[in-house]
Amino acid sequence: MPMLIVTTDEVPGRVIKKTLGLASGWGSGSVSLGRDRRCHDAALAELVEEAEQLGADAIVALRFSAFNDVGGHYRFFACGTAVKLR
Repeated sequence: MPMLIVTTDEVPGRVIKKTLGLASGWGSGSVSLGRDRRCHDAALAELVEEAEQLGADAIVALRFSAFNDVGGHYRFFACGTAVKLR
């Protein structure tokens, strides 16, 4: 089953049994390509992989940040809290 990811601090209708910690992921691409969807998808995939390694059922409080770095690359960062649900 795909990882449940929400931007809220709780999962509606579910109880958080345990907080496992912060999970995060990065995506990057060329500024010339603009804000490529692949950057977003890569960051989310890395985030989910890290949460799965922690044993998470879900990720709550998902946040995103995007910026252009000095090297001319577009960077996308995703983070959230990995949790076990009851």
